Amino acid sequence: MLLGGLFFLLVLNSGCVSARSKIDRTIIGEWKSNKELSVRTLTYPPTAEKVSIEKLEALFGRLIVSYSGSKMKAVLPAMNDQHEWIYESDYKIVGRDENSIVIRAHDPLENGPKDRRITFEGENRYWIDLGHLGGREYFDRLK
Repeated sequence: MLLGGLFFLLVLNSGCVSARSKIDRTIIGEWKSNKELSVRTLTYPPTAEKVSIEKLEALFGRLIVSYSGSKMKAVLPAMNDQHEWIYESDYKIVGRDENSIVIRAHDPLENGPKDRRITFEGENRYWIDLGHLGGREYFDRLK
């Protein structure tokens, strides 16, 4: 459940769609986590164990998030003793500026809606703030 919750946060920070603006159309498609960029942004407490850091970093670069219409779907392929994890949700844009959008989607951990900002770096990359992990997760467009 902890891994599912972590991935939900990563996904929920991800995106949303409306045909009214360039940014909204930019999010439509399939996106994959960029491990190399994401891991560079993480910060760890001095007491963090190497094995825990390695397990966390192994999660990056695998998550695939798809956006179409008002639906999003995230898939984390199975790894070692973890089963494949799939999350689907409706979402909508509730805010925007020049290079970001804010989406609202259901958060199963809080059993209610939650807002997340997606910041674009061009048309083929965006990032989400990882909050308590002290970094960002970057996503690159697959299609």
